[in-house]
Amino acid sequence: MKFQKNLVINKLDTIKTAMIKIKKNGSRTVIVLDKNKKLLGTLSEGDIHTALIKNAKVSEKIDNYYNKYPKKIFIQNLKNTKLKKMFINYRFGLMPVVDKKKFLKKIITWNDVFSDSEKFDLKEIDVVIMAGGKGKRLKPLTEVLPK
Repeated sequence: MKFQKNLVINKLDTIKTAMIKIKKNGSRTVIVLDKNKKLLGTLSEGDIHTALIKNAKVSEKIDNYYNKYPKKIFIQNLKNTKLKKMFINYRFGLMPVVDKKKFLKKIITWNDVFSDSEKFDLKEIDVVIMAGGKGKRLKPLTEVLPK
């Protein structure tokens, strides 16, 4: 089974590669797979921020930074899962769907769950951060991720 290349990553890839894929896929997360497409974990923008705060280099491998116990859906439970509630409550960008042996079978993204016509009440937004400027102080991070 083929998956969009910007949604999956190998644990030996670098933080910079992950940042580029996350920027391209727009889901704030990538799924970490082994060479046989078995789920190893997920790596989110938050995981990357935490690594960088701990002085990780963007050239380092993601192996020490990805979530090895990610939320996932087993394919046999897919029909019974309340996807919209999960995506909103946990603020997921994507969700891996796996079989009993944890082989990736499908990737469900925010756009798969919510149509463009669905509107959200803006009163539910807790904070809006206005970030003007060119992001020079955050380089090289702003070359692959927006402020």
